Amino acid sequence: MKKPVSFSWAADWAAFCVLMAGAATPALSGPVISEIMYHPAHPEGAENPKAEWIEIHNPDAVAVDLTGWRMDAGVAFTFPAVSLQPGGFLVLAANLDEFRSEHGGNTIPYTVLGGWTGKLANGGEAIELVDATGARIDRVEYADEGDWAVRRRGPDDNGHQGWIWVAGHDGAGSSLELRSAGLSNDHGQNWGSSLEAGGTPGARNSLAAANVAPLILDVGHHPEIPRSGDLVRVTARLLDDGASGAVTARARHRVSSANPGAFASSDMRDDGTGGDEIAGDGIFT
Repeated sequence: MKKPVSFSWAADWAAFCVLMAGAATPALSGPVISEIMYHPAHPEGAENPKAEWIEIHNPDAVAVDLTGWRMDAGVAFTFPAVSLQPGGFLVLAANLDEFRSEHGGNTIPYTVLGGWTGKLANGGEAIELVDATGARIDRVEYADEGDWAVRRRGPDDNGHQGWIWVAGHDGAGSSLELRSAGLSNDHGQNWGSSLEAGGTPGARNSLAAANVAPLILDVGHHPEIPRSGDLVRVTARLLDDGASGAVTARARHRVSSANPGAFASSDMRDDGTGGDEIAGDGIFT
């Protein structure tokens, strides 16, 4: 059984959803962007865009000819005659000499290419891999906040303490790693800061796992500000790697008051009944 996952919010009421297992979502196929070093740490604190790099992984059982493929957003680079082997990794570095000096010199056992045009934005942007015909193969729009980071209390500011976004991949020495190739890499919940300083270029990601928690997306409720007595419709889209069987969801809710009492529980549905619009579409109601 998978470790439970939850979300919560409050208006005139509060709710959260517990997921016990997972319904399959299509696994990634073809070369995918699997690791990004977009904001390298620097001892002196100065920016060093030469130390940026992007890792591409081939999760399939056949080799892929990358000749003429391009990085077409974020940075610009055209691949020479090179193939990506089954299960293999390729690293595209901003500067080859800089990368080799930090990651093994001339003894690197995987393919490294380098010399792109441009630099990766520290605050996040889209990067895109296209094939020789110009067809999009993969696209990741990373960020340093929201689902891509962790919310924590900020420093004291004249007696007041707010909230800030914190991410180890945002200049603190970690790379941004994909957790599961069994789930889409479009969502920040499937990414995280590498456990190893400097990242894991050309190797299995330190966060990689065969069974990860379901992704909880597009959480919403209607009406947005319920009144006492309103019927409230709660929805969430769930994605899972399918490693633990069928997904189930439950909302726990209570009235927001000075003495709210215990939470009540209601099963969420994806069977086209009880307020759910379309059966089996992954949107639970």
